[in-house]
Amino acid sequence: SSGSNLLPNVNPAFSWVRLAQRIPVRIAFDDVPADFRMIAGRTATVSIIDDTQEGTR
Repeated sequence: SSGSNLLPNVNPAFSWVRLAQRIPVRIAFDDVPADFRMIAGRTATVSIIDDTQEGTR
């Protein structure tokens, strides 16, 4: 069954295992390579850059 935002619910098999949390976010890509494929369900590492860091990257 699906939870909020159509993400599947994950039921833990053990009570002592902490499951990863799914949090919907909006992501903007600056420079996208031509061969880059965005596929739903993949894992990503995201860096958050606030307005004060915008000019330093």
